[in-house]
Amino acid sequence: MTTAVGMITRAMRLAGVINKGETLDSDEAADGLACLNSMLPSWSTERLFIYQVVESTFNLVAGSEAYTIGSGGNFNVSRPDRLEDSCFILLSDVIYPVKILDEEDFSILQTVGQSQMPQSLYYDPSVPLGTVYFDYSPDIAYEFHLKRWQPLQVFTSLTDELVLPRGYERAIVYSLAEEFGPEFRAVIPPMVSGIAQKARANLKRMNLKVPVLRTEMGQARSNILTG
Repeated sequence: MTTAVGMITRAMRLAGVINKGETLDSDEAADGLACLNSMLPSWSTERLFIYQVVESTFNLVAGSEAYTIGSGGNFNVSRPDRLEDSCFILLSDVIYPVKILDEEDFSILQTVGQSQMPQSLYYDPSVPLGTVYFDYSPDIAYEFHLKRWQPLQVFTSLTDELVLPRGYERAIVYSLAEEFGPEFRAVIPPMVSGIAQKARANLKRMNLKVPVLRTEMGQARSNILTG
């Protein structure tokens, strides 16, 4: 299995930081791990690097329009950086989409103090707990389906094994070599940068969502490419 130290070692060889057959010293290993754990969270902020959207189900509380999200929050799951715009309420086997708005659009809604089924939400990704705000205060305990981006793996130690899908190892190793350029004042060979760009592009193609058409109630779907 591929480990963090294995990927860091390969990346440093590609960047010319160490030579073939050399092993990392403690400082190089620590710097490499820090660089790896800086790069992957930055990828997690871009949708096309995200390979998984996680769905969680919660019962809303009548009269409560704001819910914290994160470890120990009202929605007790890992705090997401972003929500996927496919959240919905399920009521009597009917799907009712809940649209995600940005702060500006949400702030102009004239729904304060009104109670009914929520139709939209605004997500404030504050730390350590984010907050989900609904436009309407729920009038009953609706079944809400939250869809959130699954952050990419981070490594707590050099011996941690890679658990990401196929294609990520190559993209990580060659991109990490690029990251090591300014870190170690290394000149990165153009071939390495070319492979890194191609590997990242392959991940983005793999994770690209195909747009679908939905009915107003969200029950039927049609692929816009096939009709």
